[in-house]
Amino acid sequence: MKRKIISIMLAAAMLMSFALNASAFEQWSYSEDLTVCVNGMVVDNGQYKPIIVNDRTMVRFVPVIEALGFTAGDGSAEAAYYSYSPETKSISFTKNGSNATFTFVAESANAIVGTGGGDLYPLEVPATLQYFDVFYIPIRAFCDMTGLSITWDAGARTVYINGDINNTSTIGASNTIAAGSYRAYTNDAAREGIANLDITAADGSSITFSYTRRNGHEYDLGNVTANIQEDGTYEVSGEDRTYKFTAIDANTIGFKIIIGDETVESLTFEKL
Repeated sequence: MKRKIISIMLAAAMLMSFALNASAFEQWSYSEDLTVCVNGMVVDNGQYKPIIVNDRTMVRFVPVIEALGFTAGDGSAEAAYYSYSPETKSISFTKNGSNATFTFVAESANAIVGTGGGDLYPLEVPATLQYFDVFYIPIRAFCDMTGLSITWDAGARTVYINGDINNTSTIGASNTIAAGSYRAYTNDAAREGIANLDITAADGSSITFSYTRRNGHEYDLGNVTANIQEDGTYEVSGEDRTYKFTAIDANTIGFKIIIGDETVESLTFEKL
């Protein structure tokens, strides 16, 4: 009986800690039925469910980064690793065999990309510590800053993350997009084509493209030019939205449609 009472007290303390931490946000709620899927594998968050903070999804960092092939470590081995610093309340992860490091600091409005201070990457919602020492991150910002593809299936209440951080370009890299035909696919086993991208001209400083999207989202753009930005991405703005391209590798392009401060579409195109 005593053991049962202690267990109940511990559980209550954890919930109180979560509520106190989350109460710092303007709006937040639990998301009991939300699923996160990384490269076809469902992430097991255990008792630490995702939360919605100011309309942004926050998920536990560790199971996501481990699903992407990272392990806890200190950098002594030539492998992709992550580490947590209780002194600075920060969590960092480093690409395989490189010095490309990303850092989230609890309750900070910016993530850090790079070593030695690095570049600041603004966050709409800061990373946060819950349950005393469980690190939560804004999942879309995490994908955007690392070059991963992220899509949301409202019907299935599922976030799909695809890609390999160790083979993506980082913010600030000099990216080159090659001319050619590309296609984006659904995130299921069927891999149905949902969008086409034709890069008709690319000279290193700009690209000219045509873009067609179907399957519930109707877009049809032709002969539009996007110019390279300081961070190595290519952008063009029209009407109320911005179209943004990132070279992930020689055969893969990340593509986003941004309205205001919100990314409303995020696709990964593969060269045909």
